[in-house]
Amino acid sequence: MSLCSVIAPLACGARVEHVTEMAGREVAHAGVVDDVDASYERALRAGGRSVEPPADKPYGERAAHVIDPFENQWFIATAK
Repeated sequence: MSLCSVIAPLACGARVEHVTEMAGREVAHAGVVDDVDASYERALRAGGRSVEPPADKPYGERAAHVIDPFENQWFIATAK
């Protein structure tokens, strides 16, 4: 099973059919992706809203933060 299918369906483009069953149980997810900029844009197109656009961090990652339509938080990053 890939990271995308388990951790970051919005950012990675995977489909999740059961998310509505979790209404009211918001969680935060963190994942490393190959291209944080592309994953961030894909998450926005899938209905997410931006909290923090992709930016280079002083600790050596390029990272972004998105909230999906169900109020789950997604922290995505790419090692530089």
